[in-house]
Amino acid sequence: RTGVVRAQDPAVVQAQADASRLLAGRSPYSPPPEASPRGREARSASFRLDPPAEILPAQALLPPGPSQLVGLARVAGVRDLRLVALLALAALAAVAVLRFEGRRRRTALALALLAAPLAIGTVLGSPAALPLAALVGAWAAGRRWALAGALAGVAVALDHRALLVAPFLLARVAPGERRGVAARAAAAYGLLVAPVVLLDPAAFAARLGTAGVPGPGLGLFNLLAYRGAEASAGALALAAVAPLLSAGVVLWLLTRPGPPLARGGVAGLVGLVLAPVVSAEAVALPLVLLGLAAITPADGGPAEAETATRGQASAR
Repeated sequence: RTGVVRAQDPAVVQAQADASRLLAGRSPYSPPPEASPRGREARSASFRLDPPAEILPAQALLPPGPSQLVGLARVAGVRDLRLVALLALAALAAVAVLRFEGRRRRTALALALLAAPLAIGTVLGSPAALPLAALVGAWAAGRRWALAGALAGVAVALDHRALLVAPFLLARVAPGERRGVAARAAAAYGLLVAPVVLLDPAAFAARLGTAGVPGPGLGLFNLLAYRGAEASAGALALAAVAPLLSAGVVLWLLTRPGPPLARGGVAGLVGLVLAPVVSAEAVALPLVLLGLAAITPADGGPAEAETATRGQASAR
C-alpha cells in the first residue's frame, strides 16, 4: 500500500523489476539496472542494529524463470513473487497428498508446509519453493517420462542448481528413452530461457559470467569470510572451479546405489556447500528431498494405507 516492498530476500524486488522489463520487450540483463520498485528489509540484518536496509534492483535474476512467472502473474493482478511461490507450495503439497498415504502423507505435508526454509522463507521472499515443486513433480511423475523430463527442464529454468538434482530423479529412465527425456528437458528449458536471452545475448553472457563472484553463502565461502579471505586469489579460484567440483560429485553419485531422492538431496547439499553465493533458504531443497527419501518405500511405489491395519490390530 505504501509502494515500498517489505521483504528479506532481494529476489522479490528484483523479480518485479525484471518482469517490468520483460513485459516491455526489453532484456532484464541490459544495463543500467532499474531504479524501481523500491524495497526495504522486513527486519534489520545489521549487527550494529541499523534500521532495515533499502533494497533496490541491482542484478537481474539468473535464470529468468521466476521473473517470467511474475510477468505472467500480472495478468491476474499479482505482482509479488511470494504469491507465486505460495502456489508452488500448494502444488508441492498436492503432490504429497497424491503420492503418499497414511502417516507418510502427513509427514510429507509437514515437510512441504512446515519446514522453516519454506514456511518462513517464502513469506520473507525466498523463491526456493519454485524449483523444488518442479523437481518433486518430476520425481512423482514416475514412468511418465515426457512429463518428468519437461518438469525437470522447468526446474532448471527456475534455478540452475536444480541441474545437480534432476539426473537422479530421472535415473530410472530406460536406456532407450534417455535421449528423448533429455531432449524434452532441454526443450522445456529452452522455451523458457531462450526468448529472454535473444533480447540481449551479450548482456545475458555478461550476467552469466558474474555468477561465480563470492558472497554470502552456506559453506566454504562463509568459512573463508570469517577469516577475511573471501576475496583472496584462492577463494576466487575456488569459485571458478566450484561448478566442476559439483558436477564431479554428481557423476560419482550417479554410479552409487541408493534411492534417487537421497542421492539427489546429497548432490544438492554439496552444491550449496560449494556455491560462491546462495541464500540460506536454499537449504529447503536438500532438506525436503532427503526427508521424502526417508519416508518413501524401498520399491519407490506408493505407500499403502496404514490406519486400517493398525485399527484391526488394536481390535484383536
